[in-house]
Amino acid sequence: MGTIVLTTIDLTCRYSSDHGFSIEGTSDALSRFAAAFRELGDVTEHELSGNGELDGYDETITRVSIRRDDDRLVSVLHAPSSLLVSGGDRLIGILAANIDGLVTDSESNHLHIDYHPDHYYLTEGSEPIVITRVDE
Repeated sequence: MGTIVLTTIDLTCRYSSDHGFSIEGTSDALSRFAAAFRELGDVTEHELSGNGELDGYDETITRVSIRRDDDRLVSVLHAPSSLLVSGGDRLIGILAANIDGLVTDSESNHLHIDYHPDHYYLTEGSEPIVITRVDE
């Protein structure tokens, strides 16, 4: 059994069966979120402390669980109150790099992560994610 590391990240995350996940946070919080994908251990879990209105979403997500799974494509799934991400280290690293890119990009304040056929790191059936950097 692998290591479980539990930390808290100040992000607001909501889920809708129609739209997938919406994640909002400051540059600092998004940097911490990206770093969470690089932590060692078979499984890492992080609480999300941000509070926000549901704004048409079904539920607030309070936990993200990241599971390393050999060299498999990245899977993004929903469980009650949770965002579940699993995949190989290298491919989870690509997801983390995309989040880091949002933090440093002065041209855009949001990032869409959506599966499409032949996606190079997401597996079919993955939920879509929209990540938004909010001004500090």
